[in-house]
Amino acid sequence: MNYLTWIYWFNSRPEPLQWETKRLLLGLCVIFTVIGISSILGLLKKIGIPRIISERLRNFCFANLIIGLALAFFNYELIPYFRSRYWYVIWFIIAALWLFNIFKQKPKHTQTFTNSREDEIKKYLP
Repeated sequence: MNYLTWIYWFNSRPEPLQWETKRLLLGLCVIFTVIGISSILGLLKKIGIPRIISERLRNFCFANLIIGLALAFFNYELIPYFRSRYWYVIWFIIAALWLFNIFKQKPKHTQTFTNSREDEIKKYLP
């Protein structure tokens, strides 16, 4: 198959996914599940990932797990429109942008706020 043609990506009735691609899709779903559950259990904090990024990563993983399972189901049931290959491209682009947004934003440090608040309180203490 030629992966660089418009017919391959925008075919209204694409062929079912090959076995290797199905394994890749389900493996990705397993990875999303493991990362999401480890975020719930707090294991990501132990390796140095801040809590706010861990929460965002958990939301990302479970949302993409649902999307991945839906795409696998549509491919299994041979539903023509929803198993089109451009959905995988759209899913990949949105996931990449979402991941970029998660790791781009640094968690806000509350240290400066607490120091200024403590300084304000210390003014009135003897």
